Amino acid sequence: MSVSMNIDMSMDMSTIGDETIDFNRSINEQAIDEDTKKEVLALLKSRSITEIKDYLLDVNRRLSETEEQFNDQLKIHYTVILKVIQDIAALHGQLSDIDNEFRDLCFNDDSYQIHKLPNFEPVSLQNSTIVQEEEQNSKNNTLPNVTLRVSNWILAVTNFIDRFTNSNENSSLFFDDMLKNTIDLSTDDSTQYERYQTIIRNKSMFLQKYIVDSLFAHKIQLKLTQNIQLFNLFHDTVPFYQWDPTITDQYNDILYDMILEEYDIEALYGKDKTASIISSPVVQAFLQSPIFRNTVIEKLVTNIEDQLNQLESTKHMEEMATDSSETKLVDTNDQEDKEVDEEISEIINDSIMQSMGLISERGVSTYQSIQTIIHKLSNLEDIGADTTRVQSLRQRLLDCLQKHELQAQNDANNEHTGTSTDETVQQILNNYNKGNLEQLMKKQIVSLQH
Repeated sequence: MSVSMNIDMSMDMSTIGDETIDFNRSINEQAIDEDTKKEVLALLKSRSITEIKDYLLDVNRRLSETEEQFNDQLKIHYTVILKVIQDIAALHGQLSDIDNEFRDLCFNDDSYQIHKLPNFEPVSLQNSTIVQEEEQNSKNNTLPNVTLRVSNWILAVTNFIDRFTNSNENSSLFFDDMLKNTIDLSTDDSTQYERYQTIIRNKSMFLQKYIVDSLFAHKIQLKLTQNIQLFNLFHDTVPFYQWDPTITDQYNDILYDMILEEYDIEALYGKDKTASIISSPVVQAFLQSPIFRNTVIEKLVTNIEDQLNQLESTKHMEEMATDSSETKLVDTNDQEDKEVDEEISEIINDSIMQSMGLISERGVSTYQSIQTIIHKLSNLEDIGADTTRVQSLRQRLLDCLQKHELQAQNDANNEHTGTSTDETVQQILNNYNKGNLEQLMKKQIVSLQH
């Protein structure tokens, strides 16, 4: 019996040995990496056949689940994958076209070959200079150089539009680069850029519209020098860029109004000129140009005439000192919302107006209009407007004030004494305000007569 058991055990061991040899041979015959071989052998050595079978079933189950998840995701993203593949194919086509064009640029000698210099021959200095200039011009006018100049200009314009408003420190650099490239391109012979005419036209129109729209919306802020440089650009480079005249007129109005609002004409043209404002040669030339002077004169004259028309239609100025229905009243609710300094400033200003006999909103508004007209008349003289025209406007204002002064004197002579105490007190107050207003009108008349 023991012999039989030994024989069986030896047969089993022999069988296992044979299976191990067959397994090793099978592994060696397949293209399996060493790490996988080690992992499989470790499983065979450390686990039973049953455990290995269970492990194999678990691996197959996980593979099945993973494949199912993969198929589900593939169905969901199938269109996206197709789109990416199409994009890659299109990109490959574009890259192929670029590669072909680049090869053409490199090897198409008939179109792009740089011609060899001619044999040197002694020539006079003058002729040599002419030859060098012709060669330089010929070199600069080749298609690659023209394309490069257009590309640099487009890049400068794009950087200005995209980065000027977001750059605090380098904004001037973007503006200067855009301006320089735009001017440089316009100085070339326009026939060189016939193939790029549409691109230049569209980009220049976009640039002009961007500047005007952004200034209207207060999205960009330009210095006076920069504004004038743009003015010169839109007027001096018209033959090349063909700027839109309507948009140019809009920009002109923005510039003129900005100068009139932010700068005092007396500071620009008067005896005491502000040196810091007109130190730039560009600004000086613009301020002295006939187009600016004439335009500003017309704007000032139109504004003065409008204010004179309103003043001449105003009711008797004497009523401004007695019309209690329009007396300025202080709203206590508004006072609570204002800063203390602002309240004090308003109180002082109201006190000054009332001390001059101006106790109503209409009176204050009329007084301010008269002072504005007087100031603008002075501006017209500073800027060199026609003396006869200025004198005519001055006389018109003087006649208006004298008419109101005469009417005030007639009303004072026809005034009746109050019968009650309240009427008497009110009459005293009215007479006081009227007297102050008459003194104010006399001062204004005297200032206009000198």
